[in-house]
Amino acid sequence: MSRQHRPLPAAPAVARWHTANGVEVRFVARHEVPIVDVNLDFDAGAVHDPADRAGVAELVRSLLFTAIPRGDTGPALDEEAIEAAFDELGAELSVDVRPSCLSVGLRMLSAAAWREPAIALLGRGLSRPRFGVRVFERERDRLEAWLAEQETETEWVAERAFETGVFGDHPLARTPDADSLQRIALSDLDAFWRSHCGAAGAILTIVGDLSQAAAEDLAARLTVGLPPGAATSVDYRFAPAQATLQRVAHDAAQAHVLVGALTVPATHADAVPLALANRALNWRLHAVVRERDGLAYDVSSTLLASRYGFVRVALKTRADQAEQALGAVLEVMDAYQRDGVDADDFERMRNEMLRGYPLGLDSNAKLLRHVADTGFDGLPPDELARWPARAAAVALDEASRAFAAHLAPARRVSVIVGGR
Repeated sequence: MSRQHRPLPAAPAVARWHTANGVEVRFVARHEVPIVDVNLDFDAGAVHDPADRAGVAELVRSLLFTAIPRGDTGPALDEEAIEAAFDELGAELSVDVRPSCLSVGLRMLSAAAWREPAIALLGRGLSRPRFGVRVFERERDRLEAWLAEQETETEWVAERAFETGVFGDHPLARTPDADSLQRIALSDLDAFWRSHCGAAGAILTIVGDLSQAAAEDLAARLTVGLPPGAATSVDYRFAPAQATLQRVAHDAAQAHVLVGALTVPATHADAVPLALANRALNWRLHAVVRERDGLAYDVSSTLLASRYGFVRVALKTRADQAEQALGAVLEVMDAYQRDGVDADDFERMRNEMLRGYPLGLDSNAKLLRHVADTGFDGLPPDELARWPARAAAVALDEASRAFAAHLAPARRVSVIVGGR
């Protein structure tokens, strides 16, 4: 084994089990600090919005924990009372929605006197959420105003154009607008929650200062009140994208340039080779687009590998040199396509990734997100432990083959927003 690939600190062990109602649980014990983090992922992202009512998932996110009805375990609470109750317990609530996932998280103290009431409150909000008319109308108006503001931003316009080019008519390409929001009724939120935010398909991640027995008890109590939900699935197979270049005129002095293509999900054999190829691509783009040509202060290539995957190169430059910047990006990508991933770029960036890997797992919050993502993406519990060895074993020609297969010129979507 070379010095560059010497053994790294072991990733923590991940325990996995299922609750009585079928929720998958992944747990990592970390006793360095008296904190517990939990994250509950539902297969309930914007991809599940009704075709003519884009925005339902985002409104569900906005209205969660704005009201909890009176029940056997406590009084009715409005949004101010809910926020105050979590604050008094030293707990921090988060709710997020992504294209494929709705996530609810809570950070709390691990001592039972603080942890148990925090989990009870979280469980009440998840088992019996109440979506009120007044808050619904307020949040819908707020979302509509925010979307109108975003439509003036070149970055937003570029990202929407890129998604349309890459995803075509797939639900991932849908974006809420004023018309779709006005078609949403309060009953749509209730139906969405019952169908997509139940035990079926949910994944609970727990990281922190707990024993296995305490984690099992927490999981059971938190999820027992979830609706059954429906085992829905989304087909993430896409029609092959055709090479396109879309230019969108805009008065902004700066232009946004995006280039990319659909790639592979996290479970695909090419996922790790492509991750290494993309990291090398970042290095080469920086060397050419910024250092050699001075066309952008920052240029980056992002790889998403979840239940679906894509690579997207993004940069911001003067509107009058957007075409030149696009040409520089394509020059680098074409060279990798023709000649393979540069060997020096590949080894340099692989070594950097391996050296930095433990830093990505050095806190509860970072570890929670990684463990949650591997669960949601269908990867095994030991994925974090296996990943460094898998990355170290990838040969240069494997990375080059993956790049050529998934980022060929015929698959690339390019967007320029800015200029006339």
